[in-house]
Amino acid sequence: MDSSSMDRGAQIVLGAGVTALFHPIAYAKVLIQIGYEPVGPTLHTGLLGGKTLMYPNVFSYVGYIKKTDGFSGLYRGLAPRLISAGASNFVSNAVQSHLVGRPLATEVESKIDEAFGEGVKRLLKDTLYETCSRCAGVIASQPFHVIFVRSVAQFIGRETKYSSPLSAISEIWEKEGILGFFSGLIPRLLGEVLTIWLANTITYTINSYILSDKCHEDKRGYTSMFSQLVVTQITYPFNLVANIMAVNGSDLYAGGRPISPVYASWVDCWSRLKDQNQLKRGSSLFWRTYKGPSIINKAGIIMPVIEPVY
Repeated sequence: MDSSSMDRGAQIVLGAGVTALFHPIAYAKVLIQIGYEPVGPTLHTGLLGGKTLMYPNVFSYVGYIKKTDGFSGLYRGLAPRLISAGASNFVSNAVQSHLVGRPLATEVESKIDEAFGEGVKRLLKDTLYETCSRCAGVIASQPFHVIFVRSVAQFIGRETKYSSPLSAISEIWEKEGILGFFSGLIPRLLGEVLTIWLANTITYTINSYILSDKCHEDKRGYTSMFSQLVVTQITYPFNLVANIMAVNGSDLYAGGRPISPVYASWVDCWSRLKDQNQLKRGSSLFWRTYKGPSIINKAGIIMPVIEPVY
């Protein structure tokens, strides 16, 4: 076995370990995205001294899951999540290796050459290749991403239909057919494409026009990370809608009311969440402000008006 194969193996093991370590947080985040709040908001003093209704932070949420299902319950859905990540990485790397060094279609190549300078040409070509490879990875991983989200969502209704990847595959195939494995794919793909293009464009702009001097060369390595952090906040609603649609309309308790409306499409989901100011739901894991209706009781205390979770 050569050193490169060993390095790849070490990276896979390390990546799986990190995924497993932070899985309970990802688990809680998906439940929050779906709209499940087992512990209601309480009154807190805000940064400016005002009173604000706040949901418990993600660690309190993880503690609730552990109290309900025990320590092992924190790792519900880990297997399909690891399979999904592995499939995505494998397919993305395979497509990337196939594309690197190959010319674009002649017509596209000539138009890019005519319209742009060398730097922009390289940006466009590299971004096109990255888009193709990462989108291929998303498509390949979507079936197990759906299984992961639904495995986690079982916590709400205490179901066991998606307790293993094999039983989940059988359940989806029998009830929804092949399309069920790709629930929520479109918003996930759109979010991926926008993230790639926005992050690469911001990185190129900063490195070319702001950190162009040689004295800033050591800082350029951080611009990609900065761009990713900024862009993922912009494209977060696509991730939110994708995860909601992965379970919405299914036969799980979490797939409909009282947890969530049944949406006609991902566009309908987006539109309703936007109307309710919920497109950032789950994006903050610590400062979780309640944004629903509220009343002031006779004692002058702000109280939430929320539907109970059954």
